[in-house]
Amino acid sequence: MLHAGNGVGTTGIDVRLAGPKDAHGIARCFSEAYGASYPNPWATDPALLSMRVEEERSIFAVALERGVVVGATALEPRADGTGDLCHAAVLPSHRRLGLFSLMNAPLVEKARGLALSALFGRCVTSHPFSQRAMASLGSSFTGLSLSVAPRSMRFLGIQEDLTQREACFDSVLLLESRPCSTRVHVPPDVRFAVSHTYAELGVRCEFERRAIDAPRFRISSELDRDLGIATVRFASRGPRPARTLDEELSRLETEGAEALFAELPLASPATAGAVEALRDRGFSFAAVLPGRGEGRSDALRLQRPLRDVTPDVVAADLPGLDTLRLLVFQDRAAVTGMPAEQLS
Repeated sequence: MLHAGNGVGTTGIDVRLAGPKDAHGIARCFSEAYGASYPNPWATDPALLSMRVEEERSIFAVALERGVVVGATALEPRADGTGDLCHAAVLPSHRRLGLFSLMNAPLVEKARGLALSALFGRCVTSHPFSQRAMASLGSSFTGLSLSVAPRSMRFLGIQEDLTQREACFDSVLLLESRPCSTRVHVPPDVRFAVSHTYAELGVRCEFERRAIDAPRFRISSELDRDLGIATVRFASRGPRPARTLDEELSRLETEGAEALFAELPLASPATAGAVEALRDRGFSFAAVLPGRGEGRSDALRLQRPLRDVTPDVVAADLPGLDTLRLLVFQDRAAVTGMPAEQLS
C-alpha cells in the first residue's frame, strides 16, 4: 500500500490495488463523478464491477481516505501484449490533489509484472487532469482521436454540458526499449504527421518510397456500442471477410457507430495503398500506436467522425499538444476540403 502523505493535501490518503470487495466503493465513486452518464454501465454496477476485478479484466487501483474510496482508475491488459490505463474517477471533493498520478503508479508496476510492452491512455479534452496525470508518468502523446466518447457524458463539477462528442489525446508509456529508427509505409499526405509523432517517441522515422507488391489486407471490425465507435483493423492474415470495406463501413454506421476508426500495420507494404483508399473515403490521421499493429508492430490509426467536431473545444493543457491538435485538424481539413474551424 502507498501512503500518500507527502503530496499537497493528500495526508491520510492511501493508494493500493483493489479487490472484488472494493466494487461498491468504486461504483459509488463513478456515480458521484459522472452521475448516470458514464458510458460503460458496469462501472456503476457493484456486481458487474466485482466480476471484472476478480477476473482481472479491469485491474483497479483505489485511493482511500479512512477506508472510503475517493478515487479509482484501471489497467486493462490486452491480448497484443499492451495495456490500457482507463476508467478513471475521483470524487469532486478530492480533485486537484494529484490522485490520478498516485493511483497510476501501482498500475504501472502491475503492468511491468505482466510484461506488458506499453500502456496507452485516452486523455479527455474537457478538463486537464488526465493529460497532466499521463505526462507525470512519462507518457508521450501520439495522437488525437475525435468523437471517441458520447456527448451525454457529464464531468460533474467540471464540465457538465458537452457541445460535441468528446475528443481524447492518445498517450503511450513505453515499458520496453525500442530501436532508434523505424521504416514505415505511408503515402506522402500523412508522412509529416507520422514523422512528428515518432519524434515525440524519440524514434527516427524512415519512409519506404518504392512501390512494393504486397498481399491484400484482410479486414475485421469491432463496434463498441457503449462509446458509439467502431474500429476496422487491417491485417495480412485472418479469415476472409464476408463484406467489402465499403459494405463493412456502411454496416457499422447503420448499426450505430458515430465515429469510425481504422488501424493498419505501419510495417506492411500494403499500408500505403490502403491509407490512400481510406482517405478517399473520408479518413484522416488520428494517431500512431506503438505495438498495436499486426504481429505487435506499430499501428497507424485513421479516423472519420460522423458528427460535428470543431477544434475550439478541444483543450490542450500541455506544451506540444497544441501542435498535435493542429496536425490532426489540418489533416481533417485536407480530407474534407473544409477550413479546420468549420469542420463538421
